[in-house]
Amino acid sequence: SSGFSAFDGYGAVGDNSGPNQVAMFLGERLGTRSVASLRNRTWLWDALRQAGYATLKAEDGCVLNSNMIASMRPRTTHGAQLERLFCYAFDEPNCLGDKLAADVLVDYAEQFMSSYHQSSTPWAAFLHFTDGHEDSHTGAGLLDAPLRRLLGGGALRTELEEDTLVVVASDHGLHYGSYFTTDAGRFERASPLLRMRLPSKLRAQRGVSLPIVNRLACVTAFDIYHTLADVFGVTLPPKGVFSPGMSLLRPVPLTRGCAETGIPPSICADLRPARHQRPSSSSSSS
Repeated sequence: SSGFSAFDGYGAVGDNSGPNQVAMFLGERLGTRSVASLRNRTWLWDALRQAGYATLKAEDGCVLNSNMIASMRPRTTHGAQLERLFCYAFDEPNCLGDKLAADVLVDYAEQFMSSYHQSSTPWAAFLHFTDGHEDSHTGAGLLDAPLRRLLGGGALRTELEEDTLVVVASDHGLHYGSYFTTDAGRFERASPLLRMRLPSKLRAQRGVSLPIVNRLACVTAFDIYHTLADVFGVTLPPKGVFSPGMSLLRPVPLTRGCAETGIPPSICADLRPARHQRPSSSSSSS
């Protein structure tokens, strides 16, 4: 009833946030570079800002010294204003005073969306909930109510269903802790969450959809990047930069494997089923 499509073949392109977020928001491979070294590239929010969108990129935690996008301070309309708030030294993790940090971020995002909706200004919000970055699963469990409130839309529910592309994704799974030593833990590291919902007006006006075949295909954050660029109508990446992704508004070949999609062998080995491994030419069926 929520209208979201689940992508069960979604695979991570790196162990941590750096390579996965660079793929998702810049469409490039990170390699041995630091995220900060890429600050002057044209990120997705830069292209949208240039196209007239109000933009928000924010996290519900203090992220200043890591290989995550927040460390380079993205050039968005909003988001930097929250940095000092979430970096205040409160004694309770995941909280700001008597409120969950996630609730504070959702409150801010709702104000952002409502304000620009009322002024008829197009907007794009990139919200990162850091609560799952620990291996007890306690922090992630606190997100149910805030996310339900955000995705429910409240007063903006009609707009979210009709005019807004909604992507719910984890850039990667946990790659440490006792759970990671299990088969299930390694699989979750390799195959995080991806859900996507197209707005009804986009489906009607452009006659597009999320092909059912893509829900089982091998897809990655590179494909999320190309899908967002396709929906927003921006030309990315720049000429001369190769990106292995493709828009999920078009059928993705089921023959695509890890090599074609940018999933490294160390992660590909933990993915299942084996559709991410391309069959060899010498294989035969009985």
